[in-house]
Amino acid sequence: MKYHLFILFVVSINFLPSISYSENNFYHEKFAKDQVRNHPSSPPSQGGEQGEVIKDENESLEFEEDIEEIIVTATRTETPVSQLADSITIVSREQIEQQKATTIFEALRSVPGLSIRKSGSIGRITNVTIRGSGTDQVLVMIDGVQVNSPTTGSFNFANLTTDNIERIEVIRGPQSTLYGSDAMGGLINIITRKGKGKPKFGIRSEFGTLERTYNESINSSGSIKKFNYSVDVARVDSDGRGADDDYDKTNISSMFGYKINEKMGFETTMRYNDSMVAIDDGAFRQDPNRFSQNEDFNLNAVYNQSLTDWWSHKLKFSFADADLISIDRLSPGTDETSSSRFRLDTNIYTGDWQHTLKYKDIDTFIFGFEFEDQEADNRNFDKALINRGWYFQNQLKLWDRFFFNAGVRIDDSNTFGKDVNPKFSIAYLLKETDTKFKVNYGKGFRGPTLNQLFFPNFGDPTLKPEESESYDLGFEQYLLEDKLSFGVTYFNNRFSNLIQSTDIGGGVFRAQNIGFVRTEGIETEVVIKPFKGLTLRGTFTKTNTRDGSKKELRRQPRKQGSVNINYSFLDKFNLNVDDTIIGNFREGTNGGGITPTGRPRIRTNTGVHKLDVTLTYDYSGHLQFYTRAENLLDIQYDEILGFRSAGARFFFGLKLSM
Repeated sequence: MKYHLFILFVVSINFLPSISYSENNFYHEKFAKDQVRNHPSSPPSQGGEQGEVIKDENESLEFEEDIEEIIVTATRTETPVSQLADSITIVSREQIEQQKATTIFEALRSVPGLSIRKSGSIGRITNVTIRGSGTDQVLVMIDGVQVNSPTTGSFNFANLTTDNIERIEVIRGPQSTLYGSDAMGGLINIITRKGKGKPKFGIRSEFGTLERTYNESINSSGSIKKFNYSVDVARVDSDGRGADDDYDKTNISSMFGYKINEKMGFETTMRYNDSMVAIDDGAFRQDPNRFSQNEDFNLNAVYNQSLTDWWSHKLKFSFADADLISIDRLSPGTDETSSSRFRLDTNIYTGDWQHTLKYKDIDTFIFGFEFEDQEADNRNFDKALINRGWYFQNQLKLWDRFFFNAGVRIDDSNTFGKDVNPKFSIAYLLKETDTKFKVNYGKGFRGPTLNQLFFPNFGDPTLKPEESESYDLGFEQYLLEDKLSFGVTYFNNRFSNLIQSTDIGGGVFRAQNIGFVRTEGIETEVVIKPFKGLTLRGTFTKTNTRDGSKKELRRQPRKQGSVNINYSFLDKFNLNVDDTIIGNFREGTNGGGITPTGRPRIRTNTGVHKLDVTLTYDYSGHLQFYTRAENLLDIQYDEILGFRSAGARFFFGLKLSM
């Protein structure tokens, strides 16, 4: 495996003349057209699905630059971003390629309002928060499949790579009205690529130092008549930052679709991960004999049918399985007296039936029913959570200026009973100045996890769900034919009934509804395109947090920002620079700090400064070379105090397409 780079280089050079041109021409192929497939306002094209834009590969790129971004996650229907009041960020495949980001969380670093928490070296637990929320208050979905852990409530991004990913849709603010529990702070939906055009094949290979990381993948995608597909197999091997930080992972992802006729279609996606990583005992406590193995499998099947010109429905079934094994062997020379082994198996079964009714281009009404069964077994308890949800939403569009969304969802759980969450959104587009004003109000909730309800000597079956009430307002301005755009959004969140671990005496801790938190802040984003090929992007987020004792929340930075520069030049080169700066924040239980062995107590994390640079060279339409530097300034920092992140790392890779 360690000689793969040399072997692929030799193969590519020898067989280069015989390889036919691939439509996946890295930067020359634009990805905006994927965001408008099946848009109801697009006319049907010969040889494609109704509403799908089919474009010859030689067609001018200027056409695609004018195509408006379409998002599904925000409303469960295909809606132009310009008609939505929500705070939305779409990370496209093109941006991921420019960054050469290998993990989802790295691709999300520049999204305003998001905070990344990575516990050290490659493969370690990585979580995301939005607008000061908890990590268990952000709903994460893969192709619409909810993947938050039924036991912890959060999602570990460490093993989720960008292989075969089309785009990432991020919506900030409560989304419980459409998606139920866990979406109090916001929602992240990761969407798999859909095969289009003639079948093509690709190989990617990458080597990184100083950690000796090997990353390779092989993929194929395309369409044959009514059938489309995409398949990707990827492998990562790394020595990690320290002597005992090894990490290896195998990832398989796929999407298969079949168009039965003009009104019916079927689509299924699958993602499998098998990884193993060496872990520590805690902050500043390294352990050379402890490791964790994760095996995850997600499956999603969707059936779409248009019943009439104004009525369609979608039936979806999904399954998410996660198996965890954690082993801590006896470490010589320590006070440990025995080894330990922990195993946890979780399953999530979901069924969703959605109906969409449309009246001309003025009104869209959706309603649906969702059933979810969450199960966990760790040999100490074997329990299940069952939830039923009914959701309703109406989208009103008037004069191509005024856009109003209103919705409500009713959830019924087998543990805490019913919970009702409404949401209202208004956007007004002032066409004369190309300005959009927007305001949102909504409620959200998070049901207690299986651990919080049933874990022996900790859980409480009578717990109530966490609740939130949020609003935001702002504007977006576009100038100079969209060469300059900027926006500002103010947000305010109130979280109540927070479930916290409380000492009830005798060293015994129990989960209780006692917490209250308020967060507020400002998000800003500026995009400048001074001339063709150059894009400058800057984001800044200021967040104020207070708990019931009027203390700042731990691990919630007050200020953070990012600058991205992307420059394509000489028709073959692309330079991408990402600079991320995160201010200081409180650490330790209740912000009380952490005391390393033999060192004074540390109460404040000094923050993060991470500079990444990527240079790409297109040797031809089917061979690409690239190099990437992460943490180029070699700054030492801990995203979570006590878990040191890697220093400067350098990667060299190639991509071959056929």
